[in-house]
Amino acid sequence: MVADIIFPAFAGAYILSVFLLPVTALAIASEVVVFRFRESHVAFDKTVLLVVVANLVSWLVGIAATWYLPSGLIPIVLPNGGASVERGPLWSTYSYASFLVAWFLSCVIEYGVLYPVRRWAGFSRLFSTVVLANLVSYPVFGLGAFLIWVAFLRS
Repeated sequence: MVADIIFPAFAGAYILSVFLLPVTALAIASEVVVFRFRESHVAFDKTVLLVVVANLVSWLVGIAATWYLPSGLIPIVLPNGGASVERGPLWSTYSYASFLVAWFLSCVIEYGVLYPVRRWAGFSRLFSTVVLANLVSYPVFGLGAFLIWVAFLRS
């Protein structure tokens, strides 16, 4: 049985990441790989710690920020006179766009988190590394989510 979960459409990428934790972990691991490749002089444990913390802060700030964007939900009146919400005509469009919004917010927020500690960490190419890491991790997450969806449809 699949539940019908209603949430603001722009929160889609963030909500999906909670339900697909192994895929989320793989996406974060791909960011660590990019950081290790581009900033190989930084200690591995420091890289892992900072990438995980930056992603956690990015997720928390990002999901909060999406609540200020259009939800794609419309109010409805139930037959018993009560009220509820359902997905409106733009909900799917907003939901797909949530990945682009999440990518942009991730780049900005993660850079903002890591910038104050860049000298302590030893990052020399922080901005381009953050952008590249997110350019790699979002397709990794998308592919993982797609494969799980296909496996679910086949079961």
